Amino acid sequence: MGIFGKKFENFFTNQQKPKEEMETKRTKEEAQLELNEKFGLKKTSDFQLALQEGKIELAKNWLNYIAENKENFPQYLANWENWLNDRKKELAQQELFEEFGLRKTSDFQSALQQGEIELAKNWLNYIIENKSSFPQYLATWDSWLNDRQRELTEAKK
Repeated sequence: MGIFGKKFENFFTNQQKPKEEMETKRTKEEAQLELNEKFGLKKTSDFQLALQEGKIELAKNWLNYIAENKENFPQYLANWENWLNDRKKELAQQELFEEFGLRKTSDFQSALQQGEIELAKNWLNYIIENKSSFPQYLATWDSWLNDRQRELTEAKK
């Protein structure tokens, strides 16, 4: 027992942090530099611009890289799940647009109103076949899907 007694020794022992916690965390700027060097996209707005320009594979690779190495990107950790789901949604919508010219449910409904039933059907089937790629629909999947199938059936009449 030291000069301060057992109680104080435990206090000082408990105050020591593990080595990995003592290491300095990476800064946002360092993380952005890495992303810029690897992909030419350093932040979320660059990802969104790449999508708008039709660079889906680049955007997908950027997002996958961050997801696989999330601990290296402190700027996204505070709201990781929401941030990641938002990016997946944007990516999925752009993929839908590239494939069908339709991004979201309201586009599907417009296609039905304009008599583009086959296009709307193909859009819906694509979403069904790739359900996990569309987080925006998962929370209410059953009701969302039932509504779309009902709308499709009504438009066929």
